[in-house]
Amino acid sequence: NFLRAYTVGRALGLDHNKIVKALSSFPGISKRFEHVGRTKNGNVVINDYAHNPQKIKGLIDAAKESYPDRKLCLVFQPHSVERSFTFKQEFTESLNGLDYLIMTEIFSPRRETEQERALITSEDFFNLLRDSNPDIEMTYAGSLDSTVKEIVDLDAQGEAVFICASAGNLPTIFPEILKVENPK
Repeated sequence: NFLRAYTVGRALGLDHNKIVKALSSFPGISKRFEHVGRTKNGNVVINDYAHNPQKIKGLIDAAKESYPDRKLCLVFQPHSVERSFTFKQEFTESLNGLDYLIMTEIFSPRRETEQERALITSEDFFNLLRDSNPDIEMTYAGSLDSTVKEIVDLDAQGEAVFICASAGNLPTIFPEILKVENPK
């Protein structure tokens, strides 16, 4: 994105130094590939609002490009039972490129009806993802407390990037997994 913005600025005839100065002060877009800090063992933690298959796939692709020599772990909190059910096949196809997946329970927003919440369970959605992607190591953590334990265990195993994808409350675990939070 930096390169694209720079190219547009140059095409508009703007001065190189002014473009670089302006772009270097841009804080980024919150919850879009946002570097939130590092774990106890120095592994990068990324936060992203990705909650549909296309955004998940784009997030994984961006992480692979940014961290080609690291294992990628998607910490995924599916958002909306209805969305998870409707796009279940697309979600199974969006995970290419991952090494690990840790999944929480599906975050069900208040707007979802009981009928929508009954479409698929978190466990059944996880099983579908796992069965469709046998080359990816996957864990169903369920609760956020269990998710923290899974991240801590995986963090101890070596160099990884934890990509947290959620439109729900997953970011509430950051204080428990971060050694140093990214200054705002």
